[in-house]
Amino acid sequence: MGDPPAKKQKIDGPPTSRDHVLLPYRAVGSVTGPVPPAVITAGKDSFALCAVGKTLHEYNLAKLQLINVSQALPKKIRAVAKQGVINVAAAKGEIYCFKIRRLLWSGVHSKHAKVTQMIARNQVLISLGTDGTVKVWRLENGEELAQFTLRHDATPTVMTTVVNYGTKVVVGTAQGHLELWNFNSGELVHKFPSFGAQVTALSASPADDTIGVGLGNGKVLLYNLAYGKTLFEFRHAKHGGRDPVVTSISFRADGPQTMCSGTEFGEVAVWNLAKKRLEGLLTANLQAASQDEVFEPPHTGRVTLLHFLPAEPVLFSAGEDNSLRMYVFDKLQGTGKLLRERRGHTMSCTGASFFDSKLILSHGLDKTLRASHVFTDLFNREVSQGSLVKEAKKRGVMSMDLKLPPITSIAMSTRRTHDWSSVVTGHKNSGVARLWRMDKFAVSEHRKGLTSPNEKDKGKVVSAVQISQCGNYALIGYSSGRLHCFNLQSGEYRG
Repeated sequence: MGDPPAKKQKIDGPPTSRDHVLLPYRAVGSVTGPVPPAVITAGKDSFALCAVGKTLHEYNLAKLQLINVSQALPKKIRAVAKQGVINVAAAKGEIYCFKIRRLLWSGVHSKHAKVTQMIARNQVLISLGTDGTVKVWRLENGEELAQFTLRHDATPTVMTTVVNYGTKVVVGTAQGHLELWNFNSGELVHKFPSFGAQVTALSASPADDTIGVGLGNGKVLLYNLAYGKTLFEFRHAKHGGRDPVVTSISFRADGPQTMCSGTEFGEVAVWNLAKKRLEGLLTANLQAASQDEVFEPPHTGRVTLLHFLPAEPVLFSAGEDNSLRMYVFDKLQGTGKLLRERRGHTMSCTGASFFDSKLILSHGLDKTLRASHVFTDLFNREVSQGSLVKEAKKRGVMSMDLKLPPITSIAMSTRRTHDWSSVVTGHKNSGVARLWRMDKFAVSEHRKGLTSPNEKDKGKVVSAVQISQCGNYALIGYSSGRLHCFNLQSGEYRG
């Protein structure tokens, strides 16, 4: 059934300086992408494997620090899996298995379909393709152990393994069914009744025979596989008049009966399983009691993965918005708050420049100015625009609404970095130039910016900016053709 077993293939290592004049070094500002990461715990440490374009980025979750970047694969990565020091990536229909950075083996899942998901368990890798094919591989050497095709009357969407179910895997379908398969023999063990909506997320719970099921209509079910029965269900609130798609589910395993579920709109709900009720919703910083208090969800795009770390009150969250977040839940009240995060631009980056030999300043359509370190991601940060989250909460709006317009022009100087502002920016449809202090990584105390005193420049926008070589003056050019000079220390007009 399906394609005949394919011979293991080799891929070439990273190109040398003899092959190319310019070689890729590392992705700066890219944290994660639309592919759900893989999270494992080994001893006291937990690790997350993320796909960033054609490369794998591995993070140590103790500090959410980037510790490993793989060589670039020939095609964009579509799925990842991890067990111990083994990292696996699927690019289109091909699978590449690494031991840290060294390629162990590669194989072809299918020549006609993309791999959508992989699971690594007990030295075995299970891969699922868009054409319904499932392949089982020996993780250490890439030997194909089994291959079968799911039923043609169902379109697979997601799969998971269940504790104590041995060689069985649960597959969710677009038709709303769950199917239990023996991945060793390729036999369908049982097909469960339809939920009436597409199955979009699956997660095994700490309880025997029980899994969490997320649907395309916003419902989250706690389902018992042994009895084929829904124990109880929750439902996410409508978003913009329609039901959100549930994209990820995770269960807390350190004691409290808590389940979290994420949606396509970046929302993360915290459910109390003991009391069968909504406990709250996570925001960008804290846990809110109700939807009315959420002005800023954890992610601005689809939640790709939620994962509670074992024996810890810590939730790892990944989003399509190029961000990773970790929330810790208070022991007394049980509410979550932001522990640490890694972020990049959430929308298209429109410009980037070296501030010095180690720091890159970039700006994008997400209205942010970000500083990225060339050698380590620990110093990456967004240049502050003030206490926008607190101000947004007072006004009942999102902090995005209070940010400065997207940057259209930028100039910088390192000559007087520790004395006063060293960066000046022009913004979309704005006649005001802004100053930034890079020693404080914040907008300047001259918060109102620099504005032309000439009445003829009213209604005109800043079209160009520059800083003098001595670092004392900022030159601001307007769409009217006029050029003005300001003192960077005082912000006063100089002509």
